[in-house]
Amino acid sequence: MRIQGLARTLVRGGNIDLLMAVLCALVVSVCALVDRLDVVRVIAGVPLIVFFPGYLLISGLFAERKAIGEIERLALSFGLSLAIVPLLVLTINYSPLRIDQPTIITVIAIYTLIGAVGVALRRAVVPPDEVYQWSLRPLAGALFSSSRTLTALNGLVALAAIGLAVVVVTNVTARRDQEHFTEFYLLNAEGNANDYPTLLPAAEPTLVTLVVANRENEPVSYRVEVRASDGERLFQTEIRLRDEELWQNLIPLKVSGRDEQKRIEFLLYRDADQTPYRTLYLQVVTG
Repeated sequence: MRIQGLARTLVRGGNIDLLMAVLCALVVSVCALVDRLDVVRVIAGVPLIVFFPGYLLISGLFAERKAIGEIERLALSFGLSLAIVPLLVLTINYSPLRIDQPTIITVIAIYTLIGAVGVALRRAVVPPDEVYQWSLRPLAGALFSSSRTLTALNGLVALAAIGLAVVVVTNVTARRDQEHFTEFYLLNAEGNANDYPTLLPAAEPTLVTLVVANRENEPVSYRVEVRASDGERLFQTEIRLRDEELWQNLIPLKVSGRDEQKRIEFLLYRDADQTPYRTLYLQVVTG
């Protein structure tokens, strides 16, 4: 019964904005899962990232219609979204999760779903004649004020927001065809981009995480080599990745010698090339 009541609260007429937020999160998640429909993913992803995170927070804090003006609600939604999304990514960085596109989309989708439910419950306790209901008419009335100067300024702000969205959509959709590269980076054993090992004890191997992500728009064969600066080989493997496929593996580092400063080299070769395509270094002391 509680679930049915919550569903009725979420889908009632005044919560069309919450349904739109949840729908954008669902569309982006499905498109990312099937790795298709890039244009649809971008169209739904732009408001999901630059508008709805802040809008849901503002809607929860100011559920009453007269608590805040339409222009202020719109401006704060964009501004807070630019702060909330980086905080969500920073939270991922300090968690066991990996920082990649599926993880970021999943976290933002979960935030959106929880935020939409929270706002719906918040609105449910506000008297119906006082609750905020999303509509284009009040927003248009606020934009086209009786003051010509204020109307012109509001119009410029609206055009700037539309232009920003168009630029983002254009750049993101074009980037896939224009950029061809391979991500090659190092994480610690927990999968975070900090606290890299600097001391390698002789008793047991020290683990680090090596990541290769293919963004070349075609399948590519790679060879990964890890060796010390004195030529000692520590790890070697060959992998073949489809476009957008990611390879992540724990690499054991165990170097001979004691109390020596050594540089660990992580080399990525593409196809049959003998020259490294990407190179990483880690300065350590043997223990």
